[in-house]
Amino acid sequence: MTRNSRIILFILGMFVAAAVVLNSSSGTDSTAAYIGCRLVLAGQSSHLYAFDPKSFNVVSDRLWLQIAAARGIAPNVALSTFVQTPLWPTMLQPLCGSMSFPAFNRLFEIAVAVCFAAMIWLTGRHWAPRFFTPPWVLAMCLLWLRADPLRSAILLTNTHAIFLLLTLLAILWARSGRPVPAGASLAFAAAIKITPAVFVIYWLVTKQRKAALSFVLWSAALILITLATSGPALTLNYLHSMSRVSHTLVLSELNQSFAAWWMGHRYPASWSTDFHYLPMPAAMSMVSSILVVLSAILGGYCDRSTSSSVFKRPPYGAVLTLIGATIFTPIAWGHYYILLVIPIILLLNDCLRKFSLADAAIVTSIFLLANTRVLMRQIRPGHVPELYLVRGQFCAGVFAMIGMIFLYWRSLHLAETTALPSDQITSPRL
Repeated sequence: MTRNSRIILFILGMFVAAAVVLNSSSGTDSTAAYIGCRLVLAGQSSHLYAFDPKSFNVVSDRLWLQIAAARGIAPNVALSTFVQTPLWPTMLQPLCGSMSFPAFNRLFEIAVAVCFAAMIWLTGRHWAPRFFTPPWVLAMCLLWLRADPLRSAILLTNTHAIFLLLTLLAILWARSGRPVPAGASLAFAAAIKITPAVFVIYWLVTKQRKAALSFVLWSAALILITLATSGPALTLNYLHSMSRVSHTLVLSELNQSFAAWWMGHRYPASWSTDFHYLPMPAAMSMVSSILVVLSAILGGYCDRSTSSSVFKRPPYGAVLTLIGATIFTPIAWGHYYILLVIPIILLLNDCLRKFSLADAAIVTSIFLLANTRVLMRQIRPGHVPELYLVRGQFCAGVFAMIGMIFLYWRSLHLAETTALPSDQITSPRL
């Protein structure tokens, strides 16, 4: 390991410590995993998918409340509904069985910060060599230390960062010719958060069929393990829970999805700053699914033409797919937008190669829009249309997708102007 790499690791380690210390955590989202795990441990898994029929994110189940009171969950902490696979609480039993909730929550709070730091490390080390220097990594850490998406992720102790990192690892391993760990990493991410599964389409378009097959086989194995450990009834409850979530329209400033942005125009602007739960129109659900698939196809097309190139270009299409799978799902909470650190690093790396006003403008716009709550404190609603300001993180995601298409187009132009002689071209390692 080089001296620069050791310095960067130290910076990222300090960043993790500072992120945990400076960003307080209520642990709202980790209550679902903890209580769910305790329910499975106590043989009360029939209560795992309890929810209030009138309030989407409220749990009033008697057993949930008893566990919360007995295991150190403060009365003012809202209990989040459990919407993930029953395999997840089964895996967490060694932790929840030996820890109080505060200790469990602190562990995952640290895990969120570590995963975010790992995303910076992997993106910089593999795809952004000009960025991957101590001064720039330090600047990125300082910018994101109190940024809205990361603050929200740590405040809620939301585990989305873990599955983002697993997806990023799957992309890296598939490109480096290691389809088995790539498929395993993506299968586990998709088992908890279903949206990473869209990368199967991306892999098929980019002709990474071994990675796609590995994902299918690992997913089948995880399904069998889930059925064996949780039983058909609980697995069916999970599927019903997924269906309920996918057919719910959440109008809230915390939901930064395309569906919330589009449907928000049909309701009073004030609805978007509060929580309103409505049935998702079938047409909107279909359009959202189509856009997720189209993002994967477009991303695959971008990277397909570069997969056999001698130029080691970053997988702009894979990042585009990842962003599309986030913003076009019916519910995209604001803390999901920690993923924007990846396109920001790629755009900054390109800007460091040769300064571009377009790169700088896109990077600045993405970061500012990702911090909409800061903007809303600084800019009065009368100056900017409130509906667009509230959906700033969604807009940041759109800008990030545009940025990836822009970098892809620029990379093609660069390849044409700096093409190597044919006798210097070598085949890539599959």
